Amino acid sequence: MTDFPQVTLVDGQPTSHISARDRGLAYGDGLFETIRVLSGQAVLLDAHFSRLLRGCDVLGIASAGLTESLQQDLAGLALNTVNDGVLKIIVTRGSGGRGYRPPATGTCRRVMSLQPYTPNATAAVEGISVMVCRNRLGMNPSLAGVKHLNRLEQVLASAELSAGMEEGLMLDSNDRVIEGTRSNLFLYGDGQWMTPKLDQCGVAGVMREFLLNRQEVKEVDVTLERLAEASEIFVCNSVFGIYPVIHLTAAHDTVTYAVGKRTLALQRNLNEQLGTL
Repeated sequence: MTDFPQVTLVDGQPTSHISARDRGLAYGDGLFETIRVLSGQAVLLDAHFSRLLRGCDVLGIASAGLTESLQQDLAGLALNTVNDGVLKIIVTRGSGGRGYRPPATGTCRRVMSLQPYTPNATAAVEGISVMVCRNRLGMNPSLAGVKHLNRLEQVLASAELSAGMEEGLMLDSNDRVIEGTRSNLFLYGDGQWMTPKLDQCGVAGVMREFLLNRQEVKEVDVTLERLAEASEIFVCNSVFGIYPVIHLTAAHDTVTYAVGKRTLALQRNLNEQLGTL
């Protein structure tokens, strides 16, 4: 592999500039995907494209021909030269005038960039410590599951993370545990895998979907009490894969978990199917 390609594309053109009138910048009116690139291949690319198109449909962003345009953009990023990196795709409604109301017509804007990535092998093997964040997720069923550009809740929650905390868990206003600031959550208890329902808020991650399609998992309401009683916990996303959780801190209490055999089995299976994550 050659030196890491430092390229950002906006609507297929190499540039780092974007219009100040872009609605993604002005209102968060758009979506994004964050994709692992391994040995020149974008991992789970079709699943990321599918989620992006579903998000466009929810937001009413015109997406005709979007997949083909993104495929052409990818050709300009020289993915085949990348050993390990992260590809970010942003799609906004495009430029517009003043006011929240979306324009009746328009063309979506594409922004694509690559960054190098260094895996945290220690976290993957030995597990991580997580904490429960004070900042909550707002409940809005119409946007539940969508990876839109409005991420201030996650920004503020991430700012809470203290030293040694790899991830923060976020609750909704009904005290349900929903997800991590950048990950989805799975827990094992009562003889089954479970994951929080995302019917009111949260992001339906591509890795979460991948695991749901290959493992019997029950979507449930998760409370902190239920989480404390679990025998195994892990968080996951499509960049780092699976991180076992070994310490969970909520307020002044900490629950300790072992790196479970079931979690490790899922991790091994994932690595065999997708490469080292």
